Amino acid sequence: MSTIIRLLALAGILAMMTPAGCLGQSSAQPNQTQAATKVDALLVDLHAVTQGLGDDSGTLNDMASSLQGTEQSNAISLIDNIQLAMTETGGALWLIEPYNKMGCDQDREIMKGVLQARLKSYTHLLDVHIDALSRHLAFTRLPAVSQVVLRAQDRMRAAKHDMQSVLDAIQ
Repeated sequence: MSTIIRLLALAGILAMMTPAGCLGQSSAQPNQTQAATKVDALLVDLHAVTQGLGDDSGTLNDMASSLQGTEQSNAISLIDNIQLAMTETGGALWLIEPYNKMGCDQDREIMKGVLQARLKSYTHLLDVHIDALSRHLAFTRLPAVSQVVLRAQDRMRAAKHDMQSVLDAIQ
């Protein structure tokens, strides 16, 4: 009996927390659907960038284990920057995916402001990581390390472009 009361209480709390305007809302509007389709394509790109940055980080990590001295320290710094960029790209995905699936206009408006602020922050941080990689690249003497870093920078630029495209799509 107490389990039934708890379930009813939980259902009541959830009903009070759900805005009334969203309960009766129909499917997404056409312009919202077009933006969602464009954002879906950008999500696929961002997933690929995140995976690619993880691969680049792993490749550099494997290389760093055979390096010594300043070359190894530099490689570790490069890995750190790539991993941070991967984290920021993953964070953007974590916010974009639920926003893209929201059907309630009220919820979308609230989330839109949060998403815009975070994506602007993430694009700035990607710029910081691209610049940091460029600075560390100057101390790299191994062509294989340079090649991985340049590929990671290209991926970060692509992620930045995709995030900007998401910002443009949700305006």
